[in-house]
Amino acid sequence: MDIELQIAEENEREKWNMLVENSSHGTIFHTWEWLKIVEKHVNMRLYPIIGMRGSNIIGIYPLFLHRNFILRAVFSPPPWVAVPYLGPVILEYEKLKQDKRESVFIAFQRKADEFIREEMKAHYSLIKTAPGILDARPLKWNRYIVEPIYNYVIDLRKGADSVFKNFKKKFGRT
Repeated sequence: MDIELQIAEENEREKWNMLVENSSHGTIFHTWEWLKIVEKHVNMRLYPIIGMRGSNIIGIYPLFLHRNFILRAVFSPPPWVAVPYLGPVILEYEKLKQDKRESVFIAFQRKADEFIREEMKAHYSLIKTAPGILDARPLKWNRYIVEPIYNYVIDLRKGADSVFKNFKKKFGRT
């Protein structure tokens, strides 16, 4: 799969936000405004990457480059900013068949890694993917050390009483 990367410009913020909004695993942390606020308050440069296959956008990938005297590191999200996850947003991820989902994610991650190594010249990278990216194998296949973090998801639409009723008694209301 032939994927090309480009860096999004300020005038593409609406397109970027639309891609985040239309993705099942895009979060508030992926929005242009949030990324720019983070960039402003950390000593890192934001690289808002857009992945293209021909004229079709396949995903976005916010990367932050940190440089010091001996190390160039890429983060998504940057440490110490209370952003729990970031990583790639792959469009229509949940609609793709499993083999297509894997091939798109693998190709996008490989191209991003190539960019990280060759363009950003990074020695280290740390990616924390958003909820919805349940298959970490493409990262593992691209030589990342994968450490799953699990959490509970509670449907809040049923109301507080329903939520509390489903907790174990020792976690009940006080």
